[in-house]
Amino acid sequence: MNASITNVYAILLAAGASSRMGSPKQILEWRNRSLLEHAILNAKSVLHERVIVVLGAHAEAIQTAVDFEGITSITNSDWQDGIR
Repeated sequence: MNASITNVYAILLAAGASSRMGSPKQILEWRNRSLLEHAILNAKSVLHERVIVVLGAHAEAIQTAVDFEGITSITNSDWQDGIR
């Protein structure tokens, strides 16, 4: 791996409530995987284990439905405040 990118991480923001969708879009299935799993796999293909997923609304349902092996997931308890 190129040594110049060893301090680069992907941060996937997946904390929203999907209120207009009516259900958590992070776990909507597309091509036999959830949307979040597609994002995780794409990030891991470039940055390997340097992937962080930020959860908030529906965190428990998402953690149950999505494979987080080999990456870091954290839960933002203030997810309703949005990005500041």
